[in-house]
Amino acid sequence: MHDKRIAAIAALALVATACSSPSSGGSSADGPLTVYSDNSYWEGAFVTVGDKLAETTGRGFEPRAIPLTTNYEQQVRTALPTSSITDIIKWWSGYRLQDIARDGHLTDLTEVWEQAEKNGWVDPRLREAYEYDGKVYGLPAYQSNWVVFYSIPLYEKYKLKPPTTFAEFEHNAQVLEGNGVTPMWSGQSDGWTPLIPFQDLVAKQDPAFYEKLATGKASYTDPTVHEAMTIWKRWIDAGWMTPADSAMSDAAALMRTGKLAHLTAGTWQNGVMKTAKLVPGKDYGAFLLPTVEPGGTQSVFVEGGVLAVPANAPNRDAAVEQLRHWLSPEVQEVWAEQIGDNSPNPDVVPDDAVLASVREQIATADPVLLNRYWEASPPALVEGNVQDLGGFMVHPGDIDGLLSKMQDRARTEWAAWEDEGR
Repeated sequence: MHDKRIAAIAALALVATACSSPSSGGSSADGPLTVYSDNSYWEGAFVTVGDKLAETTGRGFEPRAIPLTTNYEQQVRTALPTSSITDIIKWWSGYRLQDIARDGHLTDLTEVWEQAEKNGWVDPRLREAYEYDGKVYGLPAYQSNWVVFYSIPLYEKYKLKPPTTFAEFEHNAQVLEGNGVTPMWSGQSDGWTPLIPFQDLVAKQDPAFYEKLATGKASYTDPTVHEAMTIWKRWIDAGWMTPADSAMSDAAALMRTGKLAHLTAGTWQNGVMKTAKLVPGKDYGAFLLPTVEPGGTQSVFVEGGVLAVPANAPNRDAAVEQLRHWLSPEVQEVWAEQIGDNSPNPDVVPDDAVLASVREQIATADPVLLNRYWEASPPALVEGNVQDLGGFMVHPGDIDGLLSKMQDRARTEWAAWEDEGR
């Protein structure tokens, strides 16, 4: 049943990607290993870190990027059952990794993980997010914490301080909007991004409830979710958010030109900001969004992308050997510097003002760590709900009707997930 659903997605994907996708297939028997990624900003980083890996393995990386998440996911799902897949794919952890692992599309990397853990190259607490049925099918590509990036020049200009309460955050937004600055970035054109305000406004009320919601143990019609949508609607109605058709790739430029004050994202956005010629600690900083109620339990979303080896990878053995060295300190030092984010290797600490500030804030707050919504529930449930949340951005009206629809979908998709896993 599950393979039939994937096949249907794949058939639709052929039209969407045939004209625009990069060349498919693996590398030559002794050339660089091909890597699929949805992040065009990382193409140079993959080449550079591949050069470092080649010193040990003799093989570098040849990145192939498909920037739009929806197109990327469709292209990879289409290619996975065939020999046209790349040697390595960048994917997502949690349910999204399980979704393709349980169909037999990935190579077992348990031995590679266990050796890395023995070497002290990875935190053993991360393993659960990268395994299915007790076996590991991917290695962490990075280790991001979700924060609010903010414009230091705008904060200085309007005499604002990073907020310590939700009321202060909304006060800052009101001051900024009153001076012609859009307080917050939001948008739906990237496909997945409507989840950002949703997950934040639920978790900042009650992180324990968010975990129950994401794992099918709570209802989308609960008052906590309704309050989250009510706050979000208030922000939209107040003109505090960018238009619904905004692209996340434009956010850094908007911040650089003083038109945007805040952007909520994983710390992987730090590298994008640097690429846009913004200087960390000077042009922008980052803070943890305060809890909705003073004294509430603080939480932080964590995100660790995946590097996995397809079962049909043309150079599967070489790809596994490449990942055997992926988490080594000498490789991760190069990678973290290139992407501007934290490394999954706990001994690799990037020298970056914003990342250092985030680490300090997390150490002080001791927040509950949560899985990002994109990875925290079955993909069909998340994608359907995110599409509806994108519609809410355009027409923020019937909250009760929207949440009833999301709950109906949750009931259906959780049943389907459990049935397909049997």
